[in-house]
Parts: sequence; structure tokens; C-alpha cells
Amino acid sequence: MHRKGRYIFLPVVAVFIIAAALNFNATGAKPSHWDVEAAARKADYTFMRAVGALNSDNEDGGMRLMARALSLNPSDREIKAQAAETRLVYGGLTEDDLDEVYQCLLERFRENPSDYTGANMTAQLAEHMGRLDDLIEIYSSLDSHFPSRTTPAGNLANAYVKRYMATHDTTDFDKAMAIFNRLERGTGKDIGLSSQKIRAYALRNDTAAIVGELTDLTAAMPGNSRAYLLAGSIYNSLGMDSMALPNLRKACEVDSANGEALYTLAQYYNAVGDSAAYDAQVFRALKTPDLDVDAKYEILRVYVAKFYSDSTQWKRLEELFSVLGDVNPGEPKMHELYGGFEVARKDLPAAAEQFSYALALEPSNDRTRSLLMQLYHDIDSLDKSLEVAREGMRISPDNLGFPLFASAILQREKRYEEGLELLRSVKIGEVRNKEAVSNFVASTGDMYYLLDMPDSAYACYDRAIALYPDNYMAYNNYAYFLAEKDKDLDRALDMSRLAVLNDPDNPTVLDTYAWVYFKRRDYAEAKKQIDRALALYRQTSADDSVAVGEFMPDEPVSEDSVTNVPPVAPDSVTAVTRQPGTDDSNGADDDDDEVVVEEVVEADESVTPPADILSHAGDIYFMCGKPDEALEFWKQALEQEPDNELLVRKVKNRTYFYK
Repeated sequence: MHRKGRYIFLPVVAVFIIAAALNFNATGAKPSHWDVEAAARKADYTFMRAVGALNSDNEDGGMRLMARALSLNPSDREIKAQAAETRLVYGGLTEDDLDEVYQCLLERFRENPSDYTGANMTAQLAEHMGRLDDLIEIYSSLDSHFPSRTTPAGNLANAYVKRYMATHDTTDFDKAMAIFNRLERGTGKDIGLSSQKIRAYALRNDTAAIVGELTDLTAAMPGNSRAYLLAGSIYNSLGMDSMALPNLRKACEVDSANGEALYTLAQYYNAVGDSAAYDAQVFRALKTPDLDVDAKYEILRVYVAKFYSDSTQWKRLEELFSVLGDVNPGEPKMHELYGGFEVARKDLPAAAEQFSYALALEPSNDRTRSLLMQLYHDIDSLDKSLEVAREGMRISPDNLGFPLFASAILQREKRYEEGLELLRSVKIGEVRNKEAVSNFVASTGDMYYLLDMPDSAYACYDRAIALYPDNYMAYNNYAYFLAEKDKDLDRALDMSRLAVLNDPDNPTVLDTYAWVYFKRRDYAEAKKQIDRALALYRQTSADDSVAVGEFMPDEPVSEDSVTNVPPVAPDSVTAVTRQPGTDDSNGADDDDDEVVVEEVVEADESVTPPADILSHAGDIYFMCGKPDEALEFWKQALEQEPDNELLVRKVKNRTYFYK
């Protein structure tokens, strides 16, 4: 059976009203009062959400919600002003937007001039935009609304000074001075106020007014060191020495612990060339607790560089470091500076102690760690050096310098398996520096060779050179180990030549070059190159002096750079680059073009090169028909390596042996 539907019948007027409302939404006619109220409520709700997001450090979300609130109710001046303030505080403004934002804030200020925070924000923007008239209007209003606060008055005075600078209208200057004087009547003489007045007088080149202000200030504050310091500094800048010096001295007399005053007086003495007075004042300033640590560091750094070579000054510097340790404890770079001083006077254990303090205070400082590793290495504290390097691997996993240094130590101790395991544990895939990765791979090749795995070593060298074709030390090591195995000597010579051409003053690469020639039985050329290596080694060693700058705090070391590791000591440098092992003489004669190396200056014969170079020199000299000279080289090498059985046989039998 058919069922009729149930209908609700509305009055004709109600139907008409609903139709009109629907028609508005379709045609865009003026919204009803209800719609406006709904939009306003939604805008208020969105605005509160925006404020909550901003208070929760959700800047992006807060700014989006604030923009949405403004779009919902663009006529709400508070939302409009808050939206402008949000854009000003959190960014996103272009220069074209700035004026619009400023007008919103200025409009809000004029509607509510007693809003202290909002007015100050508007003032800051007005100052930034150079709206000096508005700036004076805002600060005048704040000064009148908050007469008990000195800040609005001071800001108003400075605003008048700024406008005076722009217009040279003396009325503005007079108004500024009137406000300063009014404040001074309320607070009494004040260094800050006097400073502002003096800056204003300086704009008019009114020296007499400046002198008068300083005279009144010091008279009103006879026990205030800072007042005399201000006076002395300004008199000094004006070139009024007769007034500068007494005031600076008075500042130090009134407060003998005022480090800034002491240092300023020291600078005065330095400017007039009184070095003795300068030194006396600087040393006093360094001992005060209130002088800035950075200033102390710079002063002391200059003194260390100046006096580290003068042993008569060491006690004085030690005293300063001791005092600074008490006055400014826990400063890493002060410990580094002290360590640099100890390095300069060749007390390496004391230097290591200071650098260890610095590293404990700043464990992530790779440069400090690298220097401490080197110091421990140089004083034969290899366990400590290795410990520091391993910790560096943990803290800075992308810094390949630390595993390289650690593996060098393990090489030196002939712990080759452990060294290879350490290198293979390092993840180098994330390191972007191809040179660093190339050096690392080449060092892995060195370790493979020492474990008598030459094919793996050669594969590493090939990969290292492919990664970074300018890795000349990889060429050098590759060439040396090929020569040791009497394998592919033509290629070894080519690679060694490349290394020498790149670094002709490196005795290690020249030694390799000589050894390749030796293996090719070109003994004359081998002798020529080994002589250069010996002379260069002695020259560089004789000229080598401790450079304190190497151990001074500086810019952080690059995370990706293998050069983070300082060079190891000369007696073990070959353990890092290559490990000479056997001495044999199989090879083929061949004539090759000579690599031109500049002649070196006369060498210091008292300097002894490392054992491997001396051993090679003995072998080469013997094959060149100079057995007596050869014996002397072997003896010197044996003194360094008394357990080397091959050297023992050569010296005992006065002849050449090879394994």
C-alpha cells in the first residue's frame, strides 16, 4: 500500500528568509550579523590557538594560525596588530611589507599609548626605519604616562639627539639636554647619564662642555674608579695627556683591582713608548678577576710569544699562569696557552699535563686532542696517546685523523693485526673528503703489507690513487713496497718520480726514489738520490725548532681532514708512511731520466738520520765501491736498531747481506 510522506510546513516568511540566506552564500551578498559574529568568534579562537602555538615554540604553525585569524576578521585591530608583531618577531617580512606592519603597530600604539611593551616595540621599528618624528611621539607619550620610569625619558632624550644629528636643529639638542639634566636632578651624578651627555656634546665639538661634565662627574664621585676611568679614557681620546694620565692613575689608585682601569693605563703607557710601565701595569691587570678572560688571553699570548725563548722570564710567566689558574679557573684555552709555553721551553711532560686539562674541559676539541696525542707520542707515552686517539674516534667518528694516528702507534709497536682491525672498524662511507678517505685507504694498504698481504696492500693503493690521484704519499709507499718485492720496478720508478716531483724536499720520498734505483741496479743514481735524502734530512732536522704557535689555540680542525694528526716524530715517520723491512739487491739495470732536485745547503753532520735511511745509504755506498763509508752508515743504523740481525751481520762481516 502506498504510504504518504510526512512533511513539515513552514510559514511563507520563514521560507523567504532561508532562501535569502542561501542566496547570499551563492551570490556573495553582504553577510548577516550572525555570520559576522560567527567569523569574529572563529577568528578569536584561531587567534588564541596561534598564541598558544607561538608560546610552545611552534613558530610555523603559530604564524599560519595568526594569518588565518586575520583573514577571518581583518577589521579586528588587535588581531591585525598582533599579526604584524608576529611577522616582525618571527620573520617572513620583506621590505615592501615593513611599512604595512609598521602602520599597524603605530595605529595600535595611538589607540592604546599606555601599552608599554607594544609602544616600545613600535619605537624600535620606528628607529630602524628612521621615523624620528614618530619615535619622539612614542617616547614622549611613554614619558608622560610613566613619569617614574627613567628609561622612557632617556630614550626620548636620545631620540632628540638623533633628530638633531639629522636636522641640526638646536631646539632638539636643547630638549635632549633638558631631559638629561632633569634625570640627573632626580638620580644625582651618574656615569651612564654623563656618558650620554658627553656623546651629545661631542656632536657639537664642544670640548669645554665635555671637560666640564667630566670635572663635575669626578668631583661628585671621588671614590668611584669607573668615573676616573671614563674621564681618563675620554681625555686620552682627545689627546689631552696632561689630564688623561692623572685620571687613569686615580682610577687604579681608587680601585687597585679594577682590571679594565689597569689595562687602559697599560695601553696608555704602551702608546707613549714606556715599555717598563706598560709591563708593570699589564701584569697587574692579568691578576685581577674582573678583566675579561679573552683580553687576558690575548695579553698573555703576546707575552709568551715574546718571552718563551728568554729563560730569565720563565719564572715570571709561570707565576702569571699560576695566578690565572686561581683567578680564572676552568678556561681551556688558558691551559692550552700554558701547554704551548711548556712546549716552547721543551718540557713536553708538563705540556701534556696542561693539554690534558684543556681536553678534559673541552672533550670535543679535535685540535686539542690531536696536540695531546702528539705530545704523549713524543714523550713515549704510547698507551696514553693511543687512549686519547681511541676516545677521539668515539667522539668524532668522521675525523679520520684519530684512527690513522692510532694505527701509526700500533705500527710502531708492531701490533699489525690490531692496527688492521682498528682501521677496518672505521666507517668511511659518510666522510665526504676524498683526500682524507684516500689517505686512510692507503694507510690500510700499509698495514696489509706489514702483515705480508701484498696483493691486498696493492689493491688498497690502487683504490687510494683512484679516489684522489694527487695522493703522492700513496705513490711513494706503493713504489717502495713494489721495490721491496722486486715487482714491476718500472711502475715503481714512475710512481716514485711523481712523489719526488711533488715533494722534492722530503727525505722520505727521496729515500724511496734512491731505493727503487738501487733495486734496478742503477747504483750511481741511487747514490745521488740517497745523498740528497741525507742532506735534506740533516738540514730539516738542524733547522727544526719548536714552534710555539703550533701548540697555540686556534681555529677548530676540519672534521674531514686527515691533517688533524700532527706529524709523528722523525725517528718513526717511516712507520706512518711506509715500513722499510728487507735489504736485498735483485733488480735490472735501466737508464731513466733524472728528476731535478734543487741543491740543499750544507748539512749538519751531527744530526743522525733514521735507521732505515742509514741502512739504505750503507747498501748503496757499498755497491758504489765505498765499503768504509758503507760500514759507518750501517754502524749508525745499528745504534738505533741493536736487535736488527741483518745490520749485525753487515757490521760484523763488513760486507753487504740481503735476506
